[in-house]
Amino acid sequence: MNASRVGLLLALVCSAWGPAGASDMRCGSQIISSGETQQGVLARCGPPSAMRPLLESDGPWQSLEGQDPPYEPNVVWRYDPGYGRFLNILTFESGVLTEVRQGPREQ
Repeated sequence: MNASRVGLLLALVCSAWGPAGASDMRCGSQIISSGETQQGVLARCGPPSAMRPLLESDGPWQSLEGQDPPYEPNVVWRYDPGYGRFLNILTFESGVLTEVRQGPREQ
């Protein structure tokens, strides 16, 4: 097998085992992606650490302290994975996950 085929094979194997994409979030062994419902995310990831209405993108976060969030169809949830790790920010529109992004590192 020549070097170019070995390189291509290695690239394919590494991409298959790579981390979740920018629009995904890992919850333990589960991967959460756009299109998930709020109930599905809640069942697989547990309650978020905070939430705020979607229209108040610069508004304050409402701490949930381990409580299940009230159902709101257009909302932003924040998951805090712990000190030194990036926050995960999930945007729901009409109860469906439309965006997953990373926020700043928690300090």
